[in-house]
Amino acid sequence: NSSNMPPKKEQKTKEQKLAAALAGSRKSKKKKWAKGRVKEKKNNAAILMPEDYSNAMKEIPRMKTITVSAVSEKLRITGSLSHRLIRKLAKDGTLKKIYDSGGFLLYTKSAKQIAKEKEAAAKAEAAAAKKGKKGKKGATKGKGKGKK
Repeated sequence: NSSNMPPKKEQKTKEQKLAAALAGSRKSKKKKWAKGRVKEKKNNAAILMPEDYSNAMKEIPRMKTITVSAVSEKLRITGSLSHRLIRKLAKDGTLKKIYDSGGFLLYTKSAKQIAKEKEAAAKAEAAAAKKGKKGKKGATKGKGKGKK
């Protein structure tokens, strides 16, 4: 029975085993994961100053789709801050809710806001038309002077 066992090899010392293990690991290099691109830190403001606040109150209703991320990107503010602004504007009736669940808000301009914008556009057009007429008269005078 014991005749077919191979002759006993000399036992390696611990140091030799360690060296062998290290040498082996050198041959088959462990596969490393691809280095993930490090995202740039967004330094968004967590506090709104009064002038920023009034600016935000004007800007947000003008946006076509209003989400927390869109507002925070545009105004460079934190998500929680944009969340609160959206909620406030929605309560005031400036924004119309499309979807609001699970922390995701999706709003658009309300009919009131659209009407307000049309009114503003009409006023701006009227003002531009008045300015345009005055400007044209002035421009013709200026051209006349230039030719002389």
